[in-house]
Amino acid sequence: MPALEAKLNDPSKSWLSARRTSPPRHSTLRAALEWSYDLLLPEEKIILRRLAVFSGSFSAAAAAESVAAANALETNDVLTLTAKLIRKSLITVVFWIA
Repeated sequence: MPALEAKLNDPSKSWLSARRTSPPRHSTLRAALEWSYDLLLPEEKIILRRLAVFSGSFSAAAAAESVAAANALETNDVLTLTAKLIRKSLITVVFWIA
């Protein structure tokens, strides 16, 4: 544990950086997310930005549709685009068992 603590307290934090031979998108989590976001279609970007208002889980049938389906986007479009974001691993599906 002291070794980990020492690394976390290291002001340079050079150990967090990707190798110099790695693509820039591998350098930080932010860079990876920006790279993934830039690859999205305009409609997918809209849905992802609208769904970003949820800080935790949400129901696709209720909350997601009411927030995401606006300005000429139909509920079916929202579900289709949300499914694409799930396939691209930008949204995670969690199943709750009551």
